[in-house]
Amino acid sequence: MDTGRKHKTRSTVVILLLIVLLALVAGAFWVKHSWEAILAQNNIEQVQWQVTRLGLHGASVGELRAIQLGPERRLIIEARDITLGWHWGGGGKWQWQNWLPQLNTLNAQQLELEIVATEPESAVDDSSVTPAFSLFEQIPPRLTLQQTHWLPSRVRVQQFQATLPCASGRCSLQGALDIQHSAQGTDNGLPINASLLLEHQGHRVDFVATLASTQEGAWTEGSALSGGDSAAPGEQGLQMSATVDIDSTRNLTLETCYRPLESNTEMHWQGSLSVPELPNAEWLIAWVQSWTPLPQEAGFAQPEQGSVNVRWDLQGPRQSFFTKATGTVNAEARVPQPWPVPGLGSVKGDLALALALNQGTWQPQTLSADLMLTQPAQWAAALPVQLRPQQLELSLRPASVLPGTASAQAGADETSANENPANAPLPLQVALRSRGATDINLDAHLAISTSAPWQVQLAETRLSANLARLDVGQWRIDKPELALLMSGELTSTEANLTFAQSSLVSATRIKSLGGNDAEALELQNPQLALAGNNLAASFNAAPATLDSLTFSGPLDVSVKQIKYPQLLTQGWQFNGKTKADMNGLQLSGIAKANSGTSANINLKVPYGTAAAQAIVVNAQMRVSGKREIDGLGRVLVAWPELLDASGGTVSANVKAQLLPGQPLVVDGKLVFLDVGGTWDRTSWRNMNGTVEATLKSDQFQVSTSQLTLDEINPGIPLGPLVLAGDYRGPAQQPMAGQLTLTQANAGALGGQLSIAPGSWNFAAAPVTVPLELDRLSLAQLLLVYPAEGLAGTGILSGTIPLLVDPATGVRVERGRLVALEPGGQLQLSAERLRALGQKNQTMELVSKALENFRYSALSSDIDYDENGTLMLGLHLKGSSPEVGDGRAVVLNINIEENIPALLTSLQLSGRVTDAVAERVKKLLKEREREPAEDLIY
Repeated sequence: MDTGRKHKTRSTVVILLLIVLLALVAGAFWVKHSWEAILAQNNIEQVQWQVTRLGLHGASVGELRAIQLGPERRLIIEARDITLGWHWGGGGKWQWQNWLPQLNTLNAQQLELEIVATEPESAVDDSSVTPAFSLFEQIPPRLTLQQTHWLPSRVRVQQFQATLPCASGRCSLQGALDIQHSAQGTDNGLPINASLLLEHQGHRVDFVATLASTQEGAWTEGSALSGGDSAAPGEQGLQMSATVDIDSTRNLTLETCYRPLESNTEMHWQGSLSVPELPNAEWLIAWVQSWTPLPQEAGFAQPEQGSVNVRWDLQGPRQSFFTKATGTVNAEARVPQPWPVPGLGSVKGDLALALALNQGTWQPQTLSADLMLTQPAQWAAALPVQLRPQQLELSLRPASVLPGTASAQAGADETSANENPANAPLPLQVALRSRGATDINLDAHLAISTSAPWQVQLAETRLSANLARLDVGQWRIDKPELALLMSGELTSTEANLTFAQSSLVSATRIKSLGGNDAEALELQNPQLALAGNNLAASFNAAPATLDSLTFSGPLDVSVKQIKYPQLLTQGWQFNGKTKADMNGLQLSGIAKANSGTSANINLKVPYGTAAAQAIVVNAQMRVSGKREIDGLGRVLVAWPELLDASGGTVSANVKAQLLPGQPLVVDGKLVFLDVGGTWDRTSWRNMNGTVEATLKSDQFQVSTSQLTLDEINPGIPLGPLVLAGDYRGPAQQPMAGQLTLTQANAGALGGQLSIAPGSWNFAAAPVTVPLELDRLSLAQLLLVYPAEGLAGTGILSGTIPLLVDPATGVRVERGRLVALEPGGQLQLSAERLRALGQKNQTMELVSKALENFRYSALSSDIDYDENGTLMLGLHLKGSSPEVGDGRAVVLNINIEENIPALLTSLQLSGRVTDAVAERVKKLLKEREREPAEDLIY
């Protein structure tokens, strides 16, 4: 029985061994078949390894080489010193998979990876390569993670080197990798903890990330889902935390969460990105640039210091997430040191921005900034030298809404000061400071549109500027200052501004340049008030062109003093209106001197396309009565000091023109209406007519078509007087001109004085001007002559050649005066005759004859010298009843008279005006110790 039992046992063992052997053979065939299937499924054409240790719970591989062939590239992996660890069975409900070995760890001491393109790649076109910044637009519409059970729970590569295709051709990466995921409790293997070390040119970059599935309700407070949609059942989202350290310094922290909503058609994505300190690593930018082409605008030097913080909370459809998303984004940036920005300059400062995203449309909510720009780029060179900034400071702050804007209409109860309604203008308080040759300050309360059409609305905006000196054309402006208060709006093509009260433009001095300094025009402390003016402009942004520009409105100008050779120095005011455009400036209004004299002024200054036209100034003035006419003497330097008006009206029109490169042209016109007055010791009444004057280059002309005076009285009344003609000459030598008379006559002593039409050139002085005396009454002459007891009758005519020399005065040589037939009578009183006769017998005979002398012929030679001495050679022929029984008597009498003294005597007698008499008395008293000839004028 024992033998049978032993035989039976042996048979059983043999059968079991055969079964095990068959199972092992079958398993080997199954493993081989599965391994080949895996290789074929993954396009792995070659796998070689060298096992150095094999156990129930692990294995060691000395070397591993695998080649995977893809449609466009080949992947080659070589690893050394690989350690695998696994465990058997998964516990729980019995399933045959749970009794298969499951990897726990995979550790490689060294890994080399190379990807080789199997087809030549076309040249990389930067314009066609998707920038790294746009990768977020490729977020998949559905993110499903499912654990691959054969993957180890930890993969660690202590040193790897990868050679990969990149933008510059082929690039290499080297470093270390460590990835761990949950081996239990989840179907997707989350959470995953990963760390990646990259080394490049002696620098070290550490990436650490944690990827986990989101839980129901595990949302950041304040997210877009709060109180709204919930997470989709059955599908979990992802949340990730990551950090980046560069050379052992924390440079980036990322927290983000991406999860489907209950609708299962939308996703919710929120997170934050913090860069506490920007890496000062030009090598990093160059390294990234070699892998992926950066946008052209990103190719500038990075700031030496800085930080960035970004927070976002977005919700949108799975498809086209970023083009239809809704949510908020908040960003903050700090650059404490100047950062060179190409095309702009060196920038530093702080910036904070809050944005709302509505169906893919960005809407700024709040904006604040404190920025400084130094070392401006080439754009500053396009500005005038005086306006080029050396430093710009910009401050932006949230502000209250502007009345009348969409923000205000949305209602203050619905929107706080830090939130902006959808599509409403963004209100800001802006402060801009420019420092350079000109200091410019801008403070504005404004609202900027946040979507097209672009618009800036200005509420209370103050602009101030000051400069040490400004040269504009032929003018120098000392310490110009600008202080404007304005409001209006700006668009991408138009600007419209209105200036409010206290808008002023001022300077300490404005002076004309060029020419003789003594003839320069100088304005002391001019000030322009621009309240109520409007500035309108239209332009194109690309290319930058100005299509139209207008400035118009009321204008008030005050000048503390105007200094000009032809004007008395005093203050002036101007009140009027102005209009300026791209072709010129027009100004009209009333200019008034502090002395009271006023004039209407019209000014036209062309420039731009009309610069070849003339600058034109028109001035009109009308003065009436003594006070207003005498007021001209408090304005004009050329106004005679001893000229006093008694009444009448004077109208003046002056037009000045200045063409580029040509001398000034001035045309003036004076219209007199019943003007009377006194000039020195001569009075006149009722002057009427027109006098025109022209100044062109160095020549001037004064003319009148007819100028009349009812009377002019230097001591002997003359009138009426009629004058017509012109005088022209060089401005530098005004007395060396040419006089042309077409009419010159005056009533005198019952007859006429006249000068025949003609021309006289005073450059060849002396000139002879023949004065014709026609039918003068001897009786009237003797009435005005201050000789008591002398009377006579008769009519006198003759010619007096006036020799005129501006340097020496007027004299007469060989003038001739005769009495017309039938003669007349001369009578000298008895008392005067006795006085004459006492001297000698001859004079006694003459005195008897003149007591009652009837002459048939009277003639006189006339001479007059520069000293005012008149010499008459009288020749009388006639008879007297007192001499020789009426026989014919011939008398030759020489008379010498000082005409200035004679006129002074007549003026003292009050025969001109009482004012003239008083003026002469005062003059005589002041010069009582001076020779009498000093009274000559």
